[in-house]
Amino acid sequence: MFTTRQKFIVPGAVLAGVSVFLVVACLMDVPPFENSAHSGNIETADICESLGSQVEAAKDLRSLLPEAATYSFQETPGTRADSSRGTYTSACFARSENRILMSARTEMMRAEPPRGWAKAEVFDGQQNSDEYHSFPAGDKGLVSPTQAAVFVPCLADGKVPGGEYNLSVIVQLKQAVESSEDEARKKLTELTVRAAKFAHQDAGCGLPSRLPAQP
Repeated sequence: MFTTRQKFIVPGAVLAGVSVFLVVACLMDVPPFENSAHSGNIETADICESLGSQVEAAKDLRSLLPEAATYSFQETPGTRADSSRGTYTSACFARSENRILMSARTEMMRAEPPRGWAKAEVFDGQQNSDEYHSFPAGDKGLVSPTQAAVFVPCLADGKVPGGEYNLSVIVQLKQAVESSEDEARKKLTELTVRAAKFAHQDAGCGLPSRLPAQP
């Protein structure tokens, strides 16, 4: 009886030890039990130049973007090849594999009352305008927990055909962040204002941007 009982005690101890090892290995990401949900790193050098300071943009994006295994950035730089025309566009996309996590778009367009711009370009007939807070930037600044936009004076009447031109800068997250709505609005505002400052200079705007100073 003693011999038979001893045979079952030893395998049980071994199994218990293996179980403990598996738990510890998973928690400590010991290969081959690495945590597949571990977030990738947002490299400063990879971030679109059109977002302004890449160092500051990286800080904001680490708070705004969802966790992902990898991050990549795709940019269409802004060009204004013909200074006699009111044309300028740029775009930046943050991706994870086949998903777009964030978009930042800038377009030069004819100036109009901010209400018309917001309805056509920001709310787009689908956004809930009650989620947006106004902030002082250019002719108008608007921010929600997932999108921020500014309408910035650029070219004075007479500089190009068609009257005065503004820059419309819109940064949009494809999903809500886990942080508080106030923190998301703050980070989105900072990111969008820096992008607008970059575009205002890159597009050769002559009118004061009236964008807020940032630390």
